[in-house]
Amino acid sequence: MFTLVAVVAAIGLVVDPLHLANRWWMLGGVIAVAGVLGTLAVGALIERVVVRSVVVCVGVAGALLAGAGLSAVHAALKPTVHGAVAKAESGDGRYKLIVERGRFSNSAHTEWRVRLRTGSGLFARQKLAWEPLKGTPPNRVYFVGSREFEVAEDKCVRRYRFDRTTLDVTPLGAPCGT
Repeated sequence: MFTLVAVVAAIGLVVDPLHLANRWWMLGGVIAVAGVLGTLAVGALIERVVVRSVVVCVGVAGALLAGAGLSAVHAALKPTVHGAVAKAESGDGRYKLIVERGRFSNSAHTEWRVRLRTGSGLFARQKLAWEPLKGTPPNRVYFVGSREFEVAEDKCVRRYRFDRTTLDVTPLGAPCGT
């Protein structure tokens, strides 16, 4: 039963309807727990003590290595962030605009992006809110009201609206330069 719950949790983390910031680390932990529980359940069915001990030891070690391996692969493949700074906080303190500098694609150049984040710690949620057209950092990011924010880039200021539940970001008005 616990293994079924862990499998459902793993599927939920892969689909990621909540946009969790730490979902891959959590997924590695869920896979490890599911493997340990599954191994213990199989071990309970084996009557011989020596065989049971070997199966449980090997199964638990394999489950822990699988969970740690997934987390390690994610750490190796994730984009390199050289700096992340909270630039703006909403009036009620629930949302932050985080400006990140790093290498997010296959480009050798430093890129910029802005993430909308809510919460903190293990269950923090975040979603990409803005990427520049020219690769330059935003001059200014700030909240306008409780559901909108603006990003100033060079001589262009663009306003966005976000959904408080899903963190979906929708641009308002025409893009700059049109």
